[in-house]
Amino acid sequence: MQYVCYAWRNKQLFIRFVVLLALFFVASLAAAQESSAPKALIDRVLHKADTAFLAKHYTQPQHNNAYDRYQAVLLIDPDNIRAQAGLRQIEAAYIAMLEGELSEGSVQHARYFLSILKEYYPRSANLAALRQKVDAAVTRQLPAPDFSDLLTKKYDLNGRDLTARNAKARGAVVQIALRVEKSREAVLILARNDAEGRWIYQVMNEATPAYRVRGDIQLRNSPAIHLLEPL
Repeated sequence: MQYVCYAWRNKQLFIRFVVLLALFFVASLAAAQESSAPKALIDRVLHKADTAFLAKHYTQPQHNNAYDRYQAVLLIDPDNIRAQAGLRQIEAAYIAMLEGELSEGSVQHARYFLSILKEYYPRSANLAALRQKVDAAVTRQLPAPDFSDLLTKKYDLNGRDLTARNAKARGAVVQIALRVEKSREAVLILARNDAEGRWIYQVMNEATPAYRVRGDIQLRNSPAIHLLEPL
């Protein structure tokens, strides 16, 4: 009788073991299916992103472009190498278009591509150099100001040149001062800070040792010199 009970208990334990093993297998299978679901989703989104990239739909149309789809993948898988590479390719494509427009002399189009890069890649290490290239192209396109034209009453000053206090900034200020010496016009110096305004005023007076420039200094975001009626 004891043997029968013992055998019965062993049989029960065996059945329980089989049931637990089956449950474990089912749970493992479900977990595997769940873990594969994000991968399948990522693969689909990456395929659509690559397709959009090949069609040159880099950032447009909105929410249906290569950039947004690569970013969507990185929300699920931040270390996804393919999505990271895709974003770098988009940046490289815009840089190539910007530089191509500059080589053709189309500064306005280059500025447009620069604005896109600033919006979508604000932390890019390439931005500073690209901005300098575009600014230099803009400066080359601007006609040289005629400081002797008495009808011109305002001269904008290049902020970068003023910050550097370079020969270009000094030359522009000197030319304005020489005109003022002849016309006796008063000046309103617009500067971004007090030190900059004082430097402009000092350069003007150094350029006209026989005449003291008269005027005022005001703080503004965009540096310039306004020429006013003689005081």
